[in-house]
Amino acid sequence: MGRRQHLAIVHKAKVFPLTCGLFRDTVREVAAQYSHLVVEEVLADTMAMRLVKEPERFEVIVTTNLVGDIFPTRPQRSAGEWAWLHRPIWAIE
Repeated sequence: MGRRQHLAIVHKAKVFPLTCGLFRDTVREVAAQYSHLVVEEVLADTMAMRLVKEPERFEVIVTTNLVGDIFPTRPQRSAGEWAWLHRPIWAIE
């Protein structure tokens, strides 16, 4: 199965406009440099529900530590397991 090049930005920018808003805007700015990516924004509370109902829809999820703590560390999936990274990984070309 090929990768869909799909990125989900999960945030609470409406509640925390300075911190989560800055995170969201920064991810948008970086993602714009990769025109092949499909970027979707999802509010944190909605993502919690969608991970239970349709986990296969999401390929890569980026979020802040604050929002990431809402989700279980290792939710089980029938198609595999999630891998949560607790440190940022920087790709330098």
